[in-house]
Amino acid sequence: MKKKNIKEIFIYLLIINLSIFATLYTFEYYLIYKKDIKLVYDNRSNLEVYKDLKKNNKNIRVSKSLATNWLIEERGFVPFAGVSKAKTLVCNENGYWSIVQSDRYGFNNPDTEWNKDQADYVLLGDSFIYGSCVNRPYDISSVLRDISGKTVINLGIGGTSILMQYAILREYSPSKIKNLFVFYYEGNDNDNLYVESKKKLLKKYITQDNFSQNLIKNQDKIDITLLEYEDKKYKKKIKKIKKKKLYNKFLTIYYTRNLVKNYLFSNIYLQEKREVDKSFEIILKKLKNLSTNKNLNLYFVYLPENLRYYNKSKYKNKNYNNIKEIVDSLNIEFVDIKKLFDASDNVLSFFSITQMGYGHYSIDGYKKVAEEIYNKSLLPLSK
Repeated sequence: MKKKNIKEIFIYLLIINLSIFATLYTFEYYLIYKKDIKLVYDNRSNLEVYKDLKKNNKNIRVSKSLATNWLIEERGFVPFAGVSKAKTLVCNENGYWSIVQSDRYGFNNPDTEWNKDQADYVLLGDSFIYGSCVNRPYDISSVLRDISGKTVINLGIGGTSILMQYAILREYSPSKIKNLFVFYYEGNDNDNLYVESKKKLLKKYITQDNFSQNLIKNQDKIDITLLEYEDKKYKKKIKKIKKKKLYNKFLTIYYTRNLVKNYLFSNIYLQEKREVDKSFEIILKKLKNLSTNKNLNLYFVYLPENLRYYNKSKYKNKNYNNIKEIVDSLNIEFVDIKKLFDASDNVLSFFSITQMGYGHYSIDGYKKVAEEIYNKSLLPLSK
């Protein structure tokens, strides 16, 4: 091969590589500063934020999966919520880190809501109901309080399914409830139910009508246990953490790599969903009996995942019809958020802006859900 040809090949390869690098770094810059959204993202990790906030507020906590709580089952009980009356660092899907001020039992409520004689609305669900990745007053329960002017008790906790949510209701239910909304998120609630149905402790809430851990009377013990675990877990990490400068993340195309990882991860979620767990109907029947005995209005709310809209051609979740059939057969009011979202011309605006195919709702999404359940509560039950 002539030297001239080798030189030309080298120049072409150099141009190609420079073009690739220029494209990658341009895209990385765009991810860091999204001009169409007109905000600069908080690019810190949760540990970096935790460390910074801890300097001025010793009471700051990090939200964690309830899988953590099962690790301390050996203490003789399993907490169903978080640390009480603490600022809790949750997540960042909308450009900022959301922080929740927990109530006396570790849920996302203004503590004064528990002083009321009657709860006009009680919400049961996972992280979507907890209000993950937005701040008050933009979570579902806060919006509902605002538009209704009524008492709203939010018992939502991330990483739970209808089984643990039923157990949470058994432990923390207000004595008087007017409207009970049970939320089902199609993304992972059924998988979570499959895991929870194997927990011996949770099975007791199904088989024993009077079973209780008396969690509401043991919050001091719960706080001590959770804080001990958190301190042990995070103190070592905080000592080791070295705050990465933004330019270091830029040079390593940190956010572009995360975007690719998220895309690959979302394709895992596109696989065929597990069939509806058999315990789902059993728990719904118990909730139906509870609503009859306490003379309250029971609603079942179906929440769609964003994969349904990001990847319409590949989406395979066929449980929607099965879920609706079970709910209808029990004469429980079905609130169809999927149908509501389907009718929107801008459905992707209802989901968090930093996620590709999975993640939580945006401020607009949470507001849309809150408005719908409020409107439903004003109508007579159809059955």
